[in-house]
Amino acid sequence: MFFLRELKSLNSTLLGMRYQRRGVNEQGQVANFVETEQIIIFNRDEEPHVASFVQTRGSIPIFWSQSPYSLHPIPTLDRDEEENDLAFKRHFTEQVRLYGKQIAVNLTELEGREAIVGSEYRRHVEHLADPNIKYVEFDFHRETKGMRFENISRLSTSLRNDLEKFAHFWEAGTDTVYCKQSGVVRTNCMDCLDRTNVVQSAFARIVLNLQLMRFGITEFPDEGIRYYEQFEVIFNHVWANNGDMISRMYAGTSALKGDFTRTGKRNITGMMNDASNSLARMYLNTVKDFWRQATIDYVLGYHKIEIFRHVPKSTLMSAEPGVERRMVKIRMDAIEVSSDIVIEDDERKIAGWTLLSPNEPQKRRAKKFEEKVVLLTEAALYICSYNYNLEKVVQFKRIPLDTITSIQVGEYILSSTTPVSRDINQNYGFLLFYDPNRELTRLNTGSIRNQSLNDLNIPTTLTMTNNSRASSSSSSSSSSSKSSNSDESDDNDSVIETKMRKNNKKNEQEQRTFLAFKGVRYNVLGELSDEEIKSVREQVMDITNQIASVCGRENDSQFLVQKPVISLEQAEDTDGIFKKMGLKIKKAIWI
Repeated sequence: MFFLRELKSLNSTLLGMRYQRRGVNEQGQVANFVETEQIIIFNRDEEPHVASFVQTRGSIPIFWSQSPYSLHPIPTLDRDEEENDLAFKRHFTEQVRLYGKQIAVNLTELEGREAIVGSEYRRHVEHLADPNIKYVEFDFHRETKGMRFENISRLSTSLRNDLEKFAHFWEAGTDTVYCKQSGVVRTNCMDCLDRTNVVQSAFARIVLNLQLMRFGITEFPDEGIRYYEQFEVIFNHVWANNGDMISRMYAGTSALKGDFTRTGKRNITGMMNDASNSLARMYLNTVKDFWRQATIDYVLGYHKIEIFRHVPKSTLMSAEPGVERRMVKIRMDAIEVSSDIVIEDDERKIAGWTLLSPNEPQKRRAKKFEEKVVLLTEAALYICSYNYNLEKVVQFKRIPLDTITSIQVGEYILSSTTPVSRDINQNYGFLLFYDPNRELTRLNTGSIRNQSLNDLNIPTTLTMTNNSRASSSSSSSSSSSKSSNSDESDDNDSVIETKMRKNNKKNEQEQRTFLAFKGVRYNVLGELSDEEIKSVREQVMDITNQIASVCGRENDSQFLVQKPVISLEQAEDTDGIFKKMGLKIKKAIWI
């Protein structure tokens, strides 16, 4: 009599849901990494024998991601070459240390969307050139097209000699070890679920047949476990249940292609079940997985309670652990790169920051805000549009300090719909007023322009037409009103003149060229300690005080003016009833 058991161990470092966690992290740990151990226990001559065979599965070990808003989303490659090479090397260095030699079986498609990451996987293996890694490609979908799942045996048979060389663990009693496993098969597809489980069960079958033959248990070594119909059913169910369990944890449904794993045959009923599960996965990916991922990260201690308050509307993807510290480094690198490129040789950088700025000229509000690099020297202020993906300055503006006329500092509230967006300490900014006649704008092509650059990134000179029309209209209206009411009292004339002066003053202020900046809120997810961060208000006050000090006007109340950029009352007036109702509907849907 013998027993068959299966154990699995999940790596909790990059644990998470299907589209929320993909690829690798900086330490070389991959998403959905599972170690599966198939164990046989039997007695011989009243002595217990234990044998096992270990396999691993895990996401392709490069930086990549997919959107949850599609049934078959196109993969996106992330990070630069250097970061990918380092993480890839760290992953396989650790795998070789833990398990020995590696057979990396890649089941992704060789053409189409999956080839985007599959080809990168191959390229990184070739670049690493580690003799301990054998890379094998098997386009599962192409090979099994038309329900020809028997073709999987081509893959398992081709690796039979390697599996025999790796051997398996076999221990008798408490002190006798007959053999040890010297390497593992590391299998992956896109999700490391359905295709991976089918192929791993095929490898496990080969090794199990080999083990039973060596133990002298099977009477028909050529037939293997197929001869023992009842036991084969148990074996199939063990692996099907294994696939279902991992799939429920990672994707929320049972594994696809489970009918083949359980019965060894593919049928129409199984295909219908797969279609149903695919639609269920799409719903879970889109609606539920963000919150499940946030809960996992919170329970594991990667994020604080703030993770539940921060929903990125564009992707609905939960931030990976360590993203706050990575963003700090990215911003520091952006400041250093920008400094080396834009600051003139005879100037010295005093300070540098990253600040949010509207992407439309002369606007305090805009549909989009860009995080720009702002550099301060003893002679000028540099405002850089920076491409964080390419790590280069797209264009920059140089404003001499002696052209800065004033700085307006105060609350900068763009929305009043949530407690976070209403918090004055975390929504602060300033307007930088200056004379545009001496400003310098340079493109990354090297061309220099001392004129208006009408793009979405850097606003320059102001177009006066609309303001002139408004002023003219106001004067005309006032004159007409004054003429038609010439018999009114002097008090009424005085009121009209006062209104005119206010309108003219407002128009003059609107005509002044300015740049709007809003402080960046750090530690949104609560990863950094309180000692490492300042509130947005404190950051903005430090920045504006430093600029005023370098300008030599730190004590000039006319230069550094305390006045809201956009007050809470103004934000409330702008947020209409439809916007508030829309927010409530979104909350109801997502929560």
